[in-house]
Amino acid sequence: MFHKDGIVVKFTDKNGNFIGRMSGFRNGNTVYFNQLRSIHDKTDSTDKRVKDDTDHLRECAEAYAKKLIEDTKDSDEPIDDVLITEGYGYINCDYLPVVNKPSPHPMNTESPDYQEFINDSELAIWNAKGGFTTDYSGGSRVFLLATNYQNNIDLDGPKSYDAKAMYDRPRRAATTFTNMELHADEIMKKLNDINARAIYYGDKKKREEHKQQFKLIEKVDDLEYAVIGEDFYIVIDKDGNKREFCLPYDKRSKEELIKYQAIITETFSNGNTQKR
Repeated sequence: MFHKDGIVVKFTDKNGNFIGRMSGFRNGNTVYFNQLRSIHDKTDSTDKRVKDDTDHLRECAEAYAKKLIEDTKDSDEPIDDVLITEGYGYINCDYLPVVNKPSPHPMNTESPDYQEFINDSELAIWNAKGGFTTDYSGGSRVFLLATNYQNNIDLDGPKSYDAKAMYDRPRRAATTFTNMELHADEIMKKLNDINARAIYYGDKKKREEHKQQFKLIEKVDDLEYAVIGEDFYIVIDKDGNKREFCLPYDKRSKEELIKYQAIITETFSNGNTQKR
């Protein structure tokens, strides 16, 4: 999720294998999650292993919600409430407080970002049905995962405002490739993923430009060297031509790009491009 208020939480086992996720967004003092999904979504929920895993996922989700509140409580813009809609991991939940009157439009509908989003021509089918909606306007029960209020208030009116606070998530280290033949599939996947994400970032004009320029990379045998991060890359072909690209939604990507530019300059000036 590219917007500063968007959030995706991934749960893994101790070996790093994906187990579940929940995604949502912040509006004002509240974080709104859209269901707890897992690898067991389409599995018989009466199976004991499925039930045990779901119980553990719930514990993780609730611990994470409490940590969001704890970590921001002394900031200028604390998170006071964390909500989640019924379904999947929270089907038949009978122990969490139910929010009686959640906002039917939990997103900040007055923001320029939201207005541009719902008026995009690609979303015309949604607009024709009355605009973009969320699970919070669909009649599902809404549970209070965690709150900063001791009496579990019924949340008649969560505070809606454009929070300025931003919280950096951990970043994976960039990968350096010098053996293109050995890692061709991985390199192509990473490069295509970054280029494709550019189509969905920026204003409408910028997104259209990226869409027109996008071309699927189907071979990398012309490359000699590549550094690929989460949202940037630098590649050098066998003729010494360098291409680089950096998505702008995380300022740390530009910092990493600059760091690797210096590393590459030193690497090639020393002639150190051994394959690995």
